[in-house]
Amino acid sequence: MSNHEWPLEILEVTNDWCYSKFKGLARTVDAVITKKVDGIDYILTIERKRGPDKGAYALPGGIVDEGEYSFHAAAREAYEEVGLSKEHLLSDEHLGTNSINDSYLWDPRTPHGVRVYGYKYVVKDGWTPVAGDDALSYEWVTLDDLIDKGMAFLHMYWINQAFVKEVGADTAGKLVKRYTADRMRQAMFIKEVNKKRVADGQPTIPEGGNIE
Repeated sequence: MSNHEWPLEILEVTNDWCYSKFKGLARTVDAVITKKVDGIDYILTIERKRGPDKGAYALPGGIVDEGEYSFHAAAREAYEEVGLSKEHLLSDEHLGTNSINDSYLWDPRTPHGVRVYGYKYVVKDGWTPVAGDDALSYEWVTLDDLIDKGMAFLHMYWINQAFVKEVGADTAGKLVKRYTADRMRQAMFIKEVNKKRVADGQPTIPEGGNIE
């Protein structure tokens, strides 16, 4: 998402749907779906159909329904967005949970913060994704691709969690640098979103929380 696209992106997060949907702390899931080919890690990304970050690399994921466990939500979203089911998995792993106290969690759609659950799925050879639901299309990309272009929201956080212990020091450093850049971009975006929220008489999102 470049700065010149922000006016349209801001409208995607400052509308009646967002204002009515995000009334309190939200719970969401992100899924890092990966495979290894000839020693190279590939990550499945989707191109978002809608904002925020329309068209950017993103991880499959979404909102946890009321009463739903996070691991059920992650599996459901992976199935709805790219057709992944358990028979295609080699392994699955809970990458962690971010609480309201983590500065990562300020989301441009809500002033109340988000608790995000991350999962990693390693898939079998031969599985073919099917884009659906929130995905415009899908693409297998490398870590270098993500380091170069970044990701929607702050999905690079989960890429770091999934791979930082598996890669060399040089790549690990680049992953952290890319994540830091994405944090700064989102913090700048939130500043612009807050101007519209003030005009609409809505509570603002805490600023500065996405930069350590």
